[in-house]
Amino acid sequence: MGRSSESAKSVAELDSALAWEILKELGESERHFNSLEAQYRTLASIWLLAGFAGIGFLLKQDPGIAVPRELAIGGVGLAVSIGIFLLWIVDLLVYHRLLDACFSEAKNIERAHPELPQVRSSMGRSQRGGRVVTTRLRWFYIALTAAPLVFSMPFVVSWCLRERGATTAVNVSIAVVLFFAILARAIWTKSLRNSLEKRAS
Repeated sequence: MGRSSESAKSVAELDSALAWEILKELGESERHFNSLEAQYRTLASIWLLAGFAGIGFLLKQDPGIAVPRELAIGGVGLAVSIGIFLLWIVDLLVYHRLLDACFSEAKNIERAHPELPQVRSSMGRSQRGGRVVTTRLRWFYIALTAAPLVFSMPFVVSWCLRERGATTAVNVSIAVVLFFAILARAIWTKSLRNSLEKRAS
């Protein structure tokens, strides 16, 4: 709280011309980080589609690999899910924090200079302080990590049921559900914590 008040006090001492120049620089940084985040979300979507293409190839063609086809499909689904989770880390835990830092400083300057356009304050009100955006991004990444598991793991479970028995199939099903629950919980709680820390600062 102290750091926030000190920051607000320092920006209040800037004259309007200098404040406007700083706002323009912060706007450039915001656009840069926003563009990077958009690229990572596009990459996550492409990664998912590539995974589905790989699963489709394994279903239609005989790849001539040593492991059973069902296990190969499960391996592709697992790799896609982990890959999307890693993209979430870079997107929301790295670049989104940098974007938030620029946005918060620019918002402080706008508040200290009411004669300047109050763009970020209006944006904050329209998105309920960023909660709307954060919630949608959480659901986006949770859905993307879930999709490859939902489509690939039934093949693994059916193979286990056929080759290893019902107990192994049940254990594999439980392991997949726990794996997804861990990923989903990390995405939800970490993103929520970032949002709360931003509002508290």
